[in-house]
Amino acid sequence: MVAEGGKRVSLAITDPQEVVIKGAATATLDFTCGPQKPKTVTLEYDPHADTQMGTIGIVKSLEFQ
Repeated sequence: MVAEGGKRVSLAITDPQEVVIKGAATATLDFTCGPQKPKTVTLEYDPHADTQMGTIGIVKSLEFQ
């Protein structure tokens, strides 16, 4: 769940190997489901609503601040 335009929305990561990671301190990152510690990130996504999953798009890149 992320904030976009002042509201919380859900995005899908359908293929983690296709997500471009920028600004990470290490060469690899582990993604896990569930609650996370808050971090400031900028992300890019392709709009693609999936009502079954409740998502509004597919993540293409993450940039850690």
